[in-house]
Amino acid sequence: MGLTFSQHFHEQVHGALVAVSTRNDFFLILGSLLIDPEMFSYSRVCYFGYDESSDSFVGQFILGAVSAREDTQLRDEWARRWATIADKLSNTHEYRGLNKLYTETYRDLWHKVRSPQYPGFGTFENVSIKRSSLPPTHILQTTAESSAVQSKDLTPDIITGLTPWLQEGIPVLAGRLVTRKGLQGIVIVSRRYEEFKDISAETSLFQWLINLASTTMDNIMLIEELTQTATRLAEIDRLKSSFLSIVSHELRTPMTSILGFLNIVESCKAGPLNEMQQSLLSRVYAQAIHMGTMVDDLLRLAAVETGGMIHADIIPVTIKPIVDNVVANLVSRTIDEGVEVHFVPRIIDDLPRILVDPTALERILQHLLDNALKFRRQDGEKHNITLEFEARKDRLYIGIRDNGIGMTEEERKNIFTKFYQIDSNLDRNYGGLGIGLSVVRLLLAVNNGGVTVESRFNEGSLFCIDFPIYHEDR
Repeated sequence: MGLTFSQHFHEQVHGALVAVSTRNDFFLILGSLLIDPEMFSYSRVCYFGYDESSDSFVGQFILGAVSAREDTQLRDEWARRWATIADKLSNTHEYRGLNKLYTETYRDLWHKVRSPQYPGFGTFENVSIKRSSLPPTHILQTTAESSAVQSKDLTPDIITGLTPWLQEGIPVLAGRLVTRKGLQGIVIVSRRYEEFKDISAETSLFQWLINLASTTMDNIMLIEELTQTATRLAEIDRLKSSFLSIVSHELRTPMTSILGFLNIVESCKAGPLNEMQQSLLSRVYAQAIHMGTMVDDLLRLAAVETGGMIHADIIPVTIKPIVDNVVANLVSRTIDEGVEVHFVPRIIDDLPRILVDPTALERILQHLLDNALKFRRQDGEKHNITLEFEARKDRLYIGIRDNGIGMTEEERKNIFTKFYQIDSNLDRNYGGLGIGLSVVRLLLAVNNGGVTVESRFNEGSLFCIDFPIYHEDR
């Protein structure tokens, strides 16, 4: 093939390289493109990787025939192979499809053009040359220092340590692959059994390929970094989930005992209590129950994180008793904390029943109302919490509205993330583990529920949850 800057040629090379995602496939495609008689058609290709940690050039691969006769045979074989897939190439336009086609074809031919070993010289992959030991005129040294492709006639002084991989008297082109992390390697090509016909055109086209290959390698390295980061994060997440599961189970056993003994003492089964003791013990018992629910939340999260499921016993439920109970508990908390909060539970007695796990519904409302109470402003303005209900089509919508601190758009996007805290400082004003809304999302998911959030910073928030309405005739 005569080298050309035709659009078709560029598209084929670009399509072969751009979709590569691994280093092995990158070297396979790059080397094969250079040796392929239907593409760049070089008779010899050498690639020396650069190891920055040891400041050494290391033999990566060498392709090409070892004789003129073998070179002719290889070219004929490649030409026959491409003739059989010409129609597939012309009908494949997506990079992914081209990459798959090129990779499969080149993988079949790759071993036939590798010439890694010469008698008495060992294998090319064992070649390792310290960069600092090379003279300034050495081909690896001059190519590494130059952004432009080098055109050279090989002489003994510039190929020290590289014979017989590179032989004296043969003209070559050499270019460097450079990414954001620096020098990655040196590519050297030659027409060992024929002359360069137009050295200027060859140099320009090879320079274009080197630039494209450098960009491709840069992308591959970025993919590798992202993959490694994702793997590390997944492992960290797995360890965190395992830790959560262990800690939660270890906390649950003593909490069960604590609650049991507190119940005995509070009910005066262990002896009479005066009014002050009864009041203090009631507060302790309430906080112990609150801690127990947090442990249960951790267990729910841990179960999902380790591949388990949350059980939901979905039945027709009348929501008024559940709402009344949750609101009463919250009012009791505000009294204990000395906080003035105005509740407006706009509940209608004849609201339709909904399909939900009653325990899950109670927990969802507890979390949402707890947040509505917790994130109040500290400027002395009266804090209002309003519950709103609306039956629309086949779903019942429950809104929890407050005039608290509100959220920024960025905070609103992250509030359902596990352990996310709007105020993450150690001395933050608002307590909690940052798992309440994560649990709400999990419980809604297993109860066919939905949630939307509206909020403005320093103006308040509206959380709207919805559940399917129960119809007796269905």
